[in-house]
Amino acid sequence: MNKRLFHVLDGQAFVRVEMAARPFNWGSIEDLISHDTMRQLCALYPVTGFASTQSIAQSKCYRMYYRPWLCRGETHKTTDDLDPLWASLRADLTSTSYREALERLCNIDLSQSQLEITFWRYGVGCWLSPHTDKAGKILSHLFYFNEEWKSNYGGSLKILNSSDITDCAVELQPNAQESVVIVRCEHSWHAVTPVRASAHRMQRKSLQIVFWRA
Repeated sequence: MNKRLFHVLDGQAFVRVEMAARPFNWGSIEDLISHDTMRQLCALYPVTGFASTQSIAQSKCYRMYYRPWLCRGETHKTTDDLDPLWASLRADLTSTSYREALERLCNIDLSQSQLEITFWRYGVGCWLSPHTDKAGKILSHLFYFNEEWKSNYGGSLKILNSSDITDCAVELQPNAQESVVIVRCEHSWHAVTPVRASAHRMQRKSLQIVFWRA
């Protein structure tokens, strides 16, 4: 795949990665955005417009902050207060080339899906308990915008073998230059560990792209 199909993304990164089959279908895509561009996006990551959300439901507990960027089923590109570089990234994420790249990577049909894009911030004490995502989700693609995130800050993504958070197959730090694709199934258990006080005022910053069943 040629990088020229995109404004910001490197199409060759999709070719370099191989999805894992265990404990479910998932993969880590490195350097999907160049280092220079990623540094700019980290610096330009939005700081306003976020709302808090939390739940103590037995099936899924969480606490975090979110900012919708493209609502599910929305087809028009609304204006916002973000730098034009973000508009270029959103053009890539809403393109046919991006959808087709994920289809090839995951061997899955997304042609009838609806797209949703959301910014997420995790401050100290924010977390996401083990879950498999809602049944309507087909796959999620997570980008991270944290240049200096340390492992002792918490906030790691755990790919789990089961609903037990200690039953961990892989633990990933939310570092810039890495993005994660998760194909939803009945056993696609994953979680985000609590952000610790050692993170101080730093926040775990991410962007989530979700393909929903229409």
